[in-house]
Amino acid sequence: MSHRKTKKEKILAQQRGKNRNQQIKELKQLKYDLELKIAERKREDFKQLNIRNLKVFTNTCNFLAPFVISAGVTVGAFSLCGGGFPFLSDEIIKYKTYNLDFETKGYVTMYEEYRTNSWFDESLPENSLTIYSPWEKKDNQYVRFKREYNIDSLTTLDLYNAVLDEDYEYIAQNLKDYQEEKQVVSEIDSKIPNDYFFEASLHMLDKEDILKYNETDLKNIVITIIELVLGLVLGGAVAYFRNYKYLYSLERINDSYRCKIEATKLMQQKLYETNEKILSLTKSKGGKIK
Repeated sequence: MSHRKTKKEKILAQQRGKNRNQQIKELKQLKYDLELKIAERKREDFKQLNIRNLKVFTNTCNFLAPFVISAGVTVGAFSLCGGGFPFLSDEIIKYKTYNLDFETKGYVTMYEEYRTNSWFDESLPENSLTIYSPWEKKDNQYVRFKREYNIDSLTTLDLYNAVLDEDYEYIAQNLKDYQEEKQVVSEIDSKIPNDYFFEASLHMLDKEDILKYNETDLKNIVITIIELVLGLVLGGAVAYFRNYKYLYSLERINDSYRCKIEATKLMQQKLYETNEKILSLTKSKGGKIK
């Protein structure tokens, strides 16, 4: 026996259908509004993500600053002192030096070597040259002149060779800066040769004559380890006394970021629930979602 709806039941069913349609319409409007807000929030969240990343980078740089500075100071100090740079095999440059200690009829010491020319290296000795003229008899006395020449750093070997050859003419023509002293005696030793007498100490660094070679792997490894250890120790000491709370700062930055994106998560949850309600109402209606 079939059951036919009464007029009252039909009216109630129609009313429920209208209410369901109204709910679906309102839920769809809510869904649309939520989707717009979520899209806007995602743009804002992306902006906040960039801000958070920038803050993390800034705080990380702030934390690493003592280590970077100490490493730079350590490497710079080692480089100035001839230690070289870490990791890379440094090219070592040495310049040829000429050294002469000379005395007429006496000692002659000559040696050449290659040496570095860094600021910390021992500088070349000062140049000196003293020449005594031969004794000349004047009025029952003997007179000679002692000249002490003021010599700056040498750039050529001309004077060096002139002293070796005892070339007084070259020196007299080319060196004009000297102090002269007149010496007078009543008699001289005839057994001693009466000629020009040279006393010289000359030193020259030739920047055109160089010797290049790479430092050994062992030296590079040792220098690298020393510089890394010193850089870490100095940076750690500065960071310790500075008492910069790096992890605490990162935690605050991340907490602030999570709070700002929490609203987006809540709206996404609400959108999910709205879609579920629409689906449920549509299914109960026997139709499809539009």
